[in-house]
Amino acid sequence: MKLICVDAGHGGKDTGAIGYDLYEKNVTLRLTKLLNQELEKYQVAATFTRYDDDYKSLEERCDWANRKGADFFISLHCNSYEDSSVGGFESYVLYNAYDSTLAKQTAIHSSVMSYLDDYNIRDRGKKEAGFYVLKYTDMPAILLENLFITNRRENELLRDGDFLRGLARAIASGLAKALNLSLD
Repeated sequence: MKLICVDAGHGGKDTGAIGYDLYEKNVTLRLTKLLNQELEKYQVAATFTRYDDDYKSLEERCDWANRKGADFFISLHCNSYEDSSVGGFESYVLYNAYDSTLAKQTAIHSSVMSYLDDYNIRDRGKKEAGFYVLKYTDMPAILLENLFITNRRENELLRDGDFLRGLARAIASGLAKALNLSLD
């Protein structure tokens, strides 16, 4: 059985981005728990870098995934920008990622954007970066920037439980396609 390590970005003393009194750390934790519920529908195991509002360093997050021998690492985040009109979804893999990792990114990104299209959310693209959690995990890894917490409309969506549940379902569906998971 494959093992997915889900990383709820930020936590504890690290609030992450803040928009209209909404903290990124709280959105990512809520999304992680909803994603866990969705992943339970598949023949897959999940482990979490955090499942409460506690602080874990980037090194601790990577070490956790590596020690557990995860097959895939997914880090959940929300974006922010000083211009509140900026919005959208984007996904990241490590610079010069293997073709197999790029294919997984495409599967996940496409599944999420298929859901977000109904909300007219901008596709900011599939990107590459040198983020710590992408660089120091021993398995294929992706980081998702799920909307902009500083965009009023997207902030309201990030507060909506039904929207987050649908987003979690889209992420899980993308993971299932990327990792060839079967329904339980």
